[in-house]
Amino acid sequence: MNSLTLTEGNMNVEWTSKKCDWFRKEIIDLAISINRGYTEPIKRINIQRTCNLNTRKFSISGDKFNKYKSGQINDVQFTEGIK
Repeated sequence: MNSLTLTEGNMNVEWTSKKCDWFRKEIIDLAISINRGYTEPIKRINIQRTCNLNTRKFSISGDKFNKYKSGQINDVQFTEGIK
């Protein structure tokens, strides 16, 4: 993890990964960590992940994160749409 900040409910996360095929697992691990470590409401999670000099940026809505956190959606549904 290179950085993780929470500003006004928006979480910004950047990390570098050595294994490029672990993307979905890393997203699930991140969500679990956020759930355990932050009690403030999350409006959006903005992610930047670099692997082999390729950088991907995307975001996850706070609504989707809260559904995942509460068990309303599973891992597959949570990572759906992330390529």
